[in-house]
Amino acid sequence: MTKRLLLCSGTQKPGHGGIAHVSSLVWEVMQKHFAGSCGLVTALDSHSNEITARDKLRFSGKVISKQLFSYDLLFFDHLGLARVQTLLPASLARPYGVFLHAIEAWGQLDSSGLRALTEAKVRVAPSGFSAERIAAAHPEADEIDVCHLALGRKPEAPRGNFDAAVIDHIHRESILIVGRIMKGEAYKGHDQLISAWPLVRQQVPAAQLVIVGRGDDIGRLKSLAQQLGVGDAVLFLGPVDEATLHAIYEHVAAFAMPSRAEGFGVVYLEAMSHRLPCIGSIHDGAREIIVDGETGFLVHQDDTDALAAKITLLLTDSALRQRMSANSFERWRNCFSFEQFERRMLQVFQKLGA
Repeated sequence: MTKRLLLCSGTQKPGHGGIAHVSSLVWEVMQKHFAGSCGLVTALDSHSNEITARDKLRFSGKVISKQLFSYDLLFFDHLGLARVQTLLPASLARPYGVFLHAIEAWGQLDSSGLRALTEAKVRVAPSGFSAERIAAAHPEADEIDVCHLALGRKPEAPRGNFDAAVIDHIHRESILIVGRIMKGEAYKGHDQLISAWPLVRQQVPAAQLVIVGRGDDIGRLKSLAQQLGVGDAVLFLGPVDEATLHAIYEHVAAFAMPSRAEGFGVVYLEAMSHRLPCIGSIHDGAREIIVDGETGFLVHQDDTDALAAKITLLLTDSALRQRMSANSFERWRNCFSFEQFERRMLQVFQKLGA
């Protein structure tokens, strides 16, 4: 008898970050291979942008009801959502798997979070780095499978017109960073890039740092750029639509996010698919994506001089940039395709019992 598999997701709405993207990838695999025997339940109301307490309560009720009466196996796209399993006695709870993204599973967990982690039948991390961090923090958890991410089955250029006024303000000698700009997530490398910019401009006067993303830390970063005398060279664009982001990727020279705590970093794949060399850090999952010296560079986040030197090299050495651009695109296509993600997730589902 075919077992029915339920995907429990926060949301798959575009613009809601990497976890929503991963959930969409998992759902693509499920629809392709378990059509007719799979289902989806999401926490975020279709008319909202934030998950409320009411949403969480409704979601928990649906998950409990569906596993009691309709589904044999569950897969959660985030550890926080899997806590609902701790509300059920073991005799009633269905076997489940959980995707472990990064920081939410690296540190200390409360009792329900730890139970959700250890009682899962399968655990999946987006990188070996993230799996190692989780295992070190929670040795009581069993094996953690690694499933590198992808962009999607058929990534295509978004439809619609891009904002030409935005593109007109971007120089060709530009480095791009894309990501949330939150006070609680000041590890992504915005500070380090801005701090490196005076050194970059000494060698490349027209060099521009383009920052895309929303968050509550933009004001502080703008002040930092002004204090360092590079306020006119750092362009804060805020959130942009998909068509405009695509055009920005096509316009800049390279991508840089010297982060310290990326479990994976789908944004590197986006850049690579646009043939951009990437700069990441030696500290996190970027080292499984970027091949240092071939598709871009890996730097120590605290080494501002080295960061500035690598950016300057990419902006001034066109032959190197072109070689890395080609290598970056090939690595994305050969190593991070949807087909490879699909193969790994099917192995995970097989372990779960699907």
